[in-house]
Parts: sequence; structure tokens; C-alpha cells
Amino acid sequence: MKQLPLFLMLVGLFACNSPIHDDLSFSRGDTTRPNTDETKNDNESPELPKDKTLYACGVIYVDGHPSDLVLFKDGLRQFSIKCTDENHISPDADSHFLLDGILFTSFNTKGKTFISKNGEPLYEFDAEEYLKDMLLVDQTLWSLSIPLNENGFKIRKDGEVVFSKQDGSPKSLYLDGGDVCLEYSTLWNMKRKIYLVKNTIETPITPPHSATLLDARIHEGKIWYLEYNNPFYILSTNGVYRQFMQTYGFELLDTDILPLESSDCAAVIHQKSNYSPMTIDQICIKDTTFLSGNGTASYYYTLQAPARKVTLTKDRDKLYIKGSDGNEYFEENVFFPNRRCGAQEEGKLYLCLSQKDEKGYPFIWCEGKKMPYKFQGELTGICITAPN
Repeated sequence: MKQLPLFLMLVGLFACNSPIHDDLSFSRGDTTRPNTDETKNDNESPELPKDKTLYACGVIYVDGHPSDLVLFKDGLRQFSIKCTDENHISPDADSHFLLDGILFTSFNTKGKTFISKNGEPLYEFDAEEYLKDMLLVDQTLWSLSIPLNENGFKIRKDGEVVFSKQDGSPKSLYLDGGDVCLEYSTLWNMKRKIYLVKNTIETPITPPHSATLLDARIHEGKIWYLEYNNPFYILSTNGVYRQFMQTYGFELLDTDILPLESSDCAAVIHQKSNYSPMTIDQICIKDTTFLSGNGTASYYYTLQAPARKVTLTKDRDKLYIKGSDGNEYFEENVFFPNRRCGAQEEGKLYLCLSQKDEKGYPFIWCEGKKMPYKFQGELTGICITAPN
């Protein structure tokens, strides 16, 4: 397989229905929402996906402090609720889950976890757990949570535990078709074992090529495997076998298998230099492997072409957005809290970005264009759905 030189590191792959204060102006195809005195339509706002609805959630700040959690639909406020212990609403972006236009939140206090739906109590359970992921499947809410005071993890279905382990490190909860899937690993006597869970049924995974198994994932019904057989990484599934040379001078940190839209998968090997604090991602796709700087944190959006990588630079003052189509963008002085602040639609990437200095408005970014939301605070989630 071809290994590209280091100078390609940064030029390779991916890498209540009332307006928001004065509201925003944006276009959807041939229609434009009315402008206000303070917001003019200068064609710099991105065009939203046609025949789709864009939801965003965020936190409004008052006098420099978080005050209200708010949900927007195509730029119009749907509801807001105070971020208070009494309401069981946190301003923390990690506690906000925007799914199919519904805003779910989690809150921990006094030995309990509270789940709310659009600001209203939904259910609670007698344990303090960090909600890592949520999925909404046919009006059923699935969640992956990590207990705060014990080891292991739990999968819940509408609040009821349907799968749990007292040890093991889970990756993300995800959908494959209509199946709820998860990968987790255990470590016993220095031996790592990987399991795949599909609709609460777990299967121990055996490496198909008798090498060291690093990762596994279900994609369109097939199991993909990532193995290591010195000096090669092997990415495979039924009828597919790809071999990639390792990058010398770097230590393995972690791996991911990324689903692609063409029933394919790519592999990402997260690595750290043996000689400096530098971290990189070795991205293995088709018959080529690339190197890409990893910065402080990186997020991948790969289910639609072009695939994108969003990286917060090492000094945390810039966001670097790189596509497999070669397009790249920089955004300075912005805050991007987690992967749920991005969504792909019609080959475009939409990001919720907020100003770090709180002097400007948060905005939806799309292909270099910006759609401001006229309030002081931050955006914490986005989703794009078919209209109701």
C-alpha cells in the first residue's frame, strides 16, 4: 500500500415560535425569512437543505452566566427553560441530546439521574450516571451510560436497564439500519477482548486473520475488523482485505473504524510521537493511507461524501475543517464542544460554533458561510430532519 510523506499531513484526507431576539435571516432554496433592521440578507448565510428542517439547541447567557436552555427550529425559538437544579437542567453541552428535533437532557443529583424531553420531566432512575450516547428509535429512547460511582456501563431502553457490564470500556452507541449496536472491550491478565452488542445480544469477536484485534464494527450488516500484524494494520470484512504499513516513530493510542456511505469502511489509527507531544491520525481508506495532524481533539463525519475531519488545533484557538474533496477551512476563536454539534446533509457539513470571547453571536457554519443566532451564549447541538 502507498504511504504518503509527512508533508501531506495537512493536505491529505479529511482530514414557542417567536423569533430569536431579532432573529436570523437565512435562505431555504428560493425563500428567505424576513429581515430585521439589524440583520440584512447579504447572501453570506448558507442555504439550508431543501425539504428538511434544521434544529439547534443552545444556552443563552445573561450577564456572562448561563441562564436558559433553548431549542430552535429553522431559526425560530420553540421553547426555553431556566438552567437550574430545580428544573434538573444543566447548561453543559454534554448533557444535551438533540434527536429528530426533540431535545433530551440529562441531570445528576442526590443519587439520581433525571431525563427531560423538551424541558419536561420524562423519567428518572436511582443512580448517578453520565449519559454518553442517546438514540431515538421508533419513539423508543436508548441510552449508553457510565455510572459515576462504580465501574462498567449500562444500556437503557426508556430508562430501564436492558444490558449492563460491571467492567469493560464502551465505544459509541450507534444504529446500523434499525439495529442498536455497540462495541466494548475488556482487559484481563493483560489480554484485551472485544465484543459487539447488537440489540442487547453480545458476541465475542475473534480476529479473522489470527492477528491482534484492535477494533470491530457492524456496518450495513457486515462485521468489519481492524487487526495488527507487525508491521501492518489489516482492515477487512467479507470479501475485503486491505493491508497498511504502520507509521514508525509513533506509539498506538487508540483506533476507530469509520463507516462510509458506499457500504465501505475506513480505519483511523490514533498515535503519539515517540519524540515529542505531537499526535497524529493515520487514516486508512481504500488502498491508501494518509497522515493527519490531530490537534487537541478531532471529530469525523463520514457517512456522506465528502468525508470531513474537524480538528481543534493544539493551541485551542482555531478549528480546522478538512474534506476528502480537498476543501479546507479555518475558523478562529470558536468553541466546538462535542461531535453532536455537527451534522451532514446533502453532501454539506453543518457545525454549531460559538465565540470563545462571548463578544459575538454563535452561528451555524456550512461550507465557509455563517448563519448567526442573535443571542449571547453558545450553541450545543444540531440535527437535520424531514419536516413534520
